[in-house]
Formats: sequence, C-alpha cells, structure tokens
Amino acid sequence: MTLFPISRLRYAAFALATASLAACTTLAASPPGPGMTAIQAYTDAFNARDVSAMSELMHPDIEWWAVTDNGAELISMGRKDLAGEMEDYFEGPAAVTSTLSGEATAGPYISTTETARWTDEDGTEQSQAAIVVYQVSKDGLIRRVWYYPAYAADAAP
Repeated sequence: MTLFPISRLRYAAFALATASLAACTTLAASPPGPGMTAIQAYTDAFNARDVSAMSELMHPDIEWWAVTDNGAELISMGRKDLAGEMEDYFEGPAAVTSTLSGEATAGPYISTTETARWTDEDGTEQSQAAIVVYQVSKDGLIRRVWYYPAYAADAAP
C-alpha cells in the first residue's frame, strides 16, 4: 500500500505525539531539577511574604517581564528594585498565596502554571492562573521571569 503525503504526515504527527506523551510521562515522574527547586523555594518565600528569602534566590540582574498580546514589557530590573516592589506589594491588604503545577524544562528555561488565590474585600475567594517561564542561571538563581496573561483559574488557558 502506498501512503499518500497526508497519510505520512498523519503518521508522523501520531508518532511525534506518542513520543511526546511518553516523554512527558517520564518527566512527570522525575524529581524536580535544581531550577524547579529554586522556583518552588521562591514561591514558598513569596507565600511567607519573606522578601529576604526571595532576594537570595534572585540573580542580581533579575528581569521581570509581563507578556501581553502586543509583546513584552519589562516590569522590573535588578534585585534591589524587585525586592522593593515586593515589599510594597506585601503591604497591601490582600494576602495572596501561589501554587505551582506542571513543569517543562528546556535547558535553563522552566515553564510552569502559577495559580494565585486570595480573599477580596467582600470576603469572596478569588483565584487566577498564568503560565510563567523562568530562566534559572547555572548558580541556581532566577535570572528572568516572563509572566503571561492571567486567566480565571477554573477556565482553560
């Protein structure tokens, strides 16, 4: 039987999808690497509102980017500036906590989904989620963060 080009394409797509699924299953069972360990420690420090511990995990030249439909905007640059912004943020009334789920690693880049939860002024529990990509340096410090647009945590991205 001769396969038409579209059939070959479908077979290749199926083979690639099957291999990717097998790789994801293997990766999901693996313990977190040093980059994800640093990101989880940073998130734990955030949840504890511990700017000092967060700062220890920041590269001196850390960059925080907000990704939008129109590109990316540099929000903060440098450990000192970001730490100051976090101190101001924690002075606000809402006690936000974050959890991380899923992980994909490509060299120094790690993507994860961050879900933030808080209670608003009316006592209503709120949540949102976003894809976040971290670049972790060889010395285990967070060098860059790209935060994608948030969506309702109970909605698909």
